[in-house]
Amino acid sequence: MTKTIRKEIIELLCTGEWTTKDISQAVHIPQKEVYTHLKHILRSLRGTLGIKPPECLACGFKFTKRKTAHSPSRCPLCKSEHIKEPKYFYNKSEGIKNEKDDNPKGGGQTMSAIEVTEEQRDKMVEGMIKMLGLERKHPSKKELEEEIIDYLNKKHPCSLGTCGKDGIPRISMVDYKNDGLTLYIMTEGGAKLKNIRENNNVAVGIGTSTQTMRSVRGVNIWGTADIFYDDSPEFAKGIELFKPFLEDIEKMTGKPAQLPPGVMKLIRVTPKKMVYFHYNKGIGNALWEA
Repeated sequence: MTKTIRKEIIELLCTGEWTTKDISQAVHIPQKEVYTHLKHILRSLRGTLGIKPPECLACGFKFTKRKTAHSPSRCPLCKSEHIKEPKYFYNKSEGIKNEKDDNPKGGGQTMSAIEVTEEQRDKMVEGMIKMLGLERKHPSKKELEEEIIDYLNKKHPCSLGTCGKDGIPRISMVDYKNDGLTLYIMTEGGAKLKNIRENNNVAVGIGTSTQTMRSVRGVNIWGTADIFYDDSPEFAKGIELFKPFLEDIEKMTGKPAQLPPGVMKLIRVTPKKMVYFHYNKGIGNALWEA
């Protein structure tokens, strides 16, 4: 159990800077237990655990030579007890040592990366939402669908991921329209169509952020893609959805948009699985499945 908690803490430290209070909330253990785990991690991850030292809020003195995980009680210069907590993070430039390397003289193995399980990742998301001062929400399937549709309707930048028989993935920035949860993409062709003909499993990413945690909102979609040509009813439906886009072309050029016969194709993406984030509402890693 202890080993699992330590690994969870290490994985948190890989995501940014954390105080002991933040870690306590994220992994659901008392703050005093965090100190015990950090003491062990400081020893086993020699040189890889970065520490932003505590700082006196009154005079600015920094405790740069402090080696223990506990925050100091008072400043040695001005005697103030208003001390900013130290923050801990993974020093990526040094690499992570295996937790088995407890012996300073031992030859522990080096880990190139830490694999985070879905359960651990979910706890990390919950911890981050708590850090924002929000209560995490778990919307019902219907509520989640309404949230996702509301976001899709805003037509944010969209990336379509495809992969053909050669196993080489391709990412394409595309415009889309949606009918509920179903996406429609107009295209003249390219490698993405070839990939879809060989393998109709696709992924879509739509997201927005202003580089703040609260602003993160987006949806990752896994589904299947179908291609329709201009002699099909589904293509006609797509044209109707893209009508505002075509009308904008007409305003810019002064003449109706011309679609040469047989050139344009319609991609329809039917979702099978989606993961949605809207941190400002307390929604994170919310799973939808067909």
